[in-house]
Amino acid sequence: MAGINNSTQIKVTGTNPFETKSKANALSQLSKLDVEVLTKLVELSKSPMAITHIKNNFPMIKGFLSA
Repeated sequence: MAGINNSTQIKVTGTNPFETKSKANALSQLSKLDVEVLTKLVELSKSPMAITHIKNNFPMIKGFLSA
């Protein structure tokens, strides 16, 4: 079954053009996730504790989930 393409503009801001482009690329990749996963990531993004753990423990989290 083919997906439905919907073009939406999102304002992406950063401290420099490289950061802005990186954020836009990340959002483009996230748009490929299904709604359930994307909704759960949004829930995590609202938690300062989750953000801190992701920033401080990313190599461990990635290693745990990538096997």
